[in-house]
Amino acid sequence: MQYNIREAKNQFSKLVQAVLAGRDVVIARSGSPVVRLVKINTPDAMRKPGAWAGLPKVEVDWVAPVSRLKDSDLQKAPQALLRASERARQLAEQTGTTFVVRKSVSPAKASKKE
Repeated sequence: MQYNIREAKNQFSKLVQAVLAGRDVVIARSGSPVVRLVKINTPDAMRKPGAWAGLPKVEVDWVAPVSRLKDSDLQKAPQALLRASERARQLAEQTGTTFVVRKSVSPAKASKKE
């Protein structure tokens, strides 16, 4: 089925029904085809539960304190942060800028203050 743009505009719902019924609908401008209406199909393969079951497990416990982690590099992280903050303090003194250290408060301590 071929329609010009004006006919397609006036009969759009009819054309949609024709496409849903499996017909090929082409819209033309000045007699030459420019657009084809097609039905959007749903994906052939549905999602299957457990698709990631074979992936390797992560060995790091992300909520564990740093001291309980097995990786020695991760255990050294607090010392590296202390060295970096000390170096930042030294640079602040040399340049005459203010150095502010902010300590985080654990949720348990924050609730006691309130």
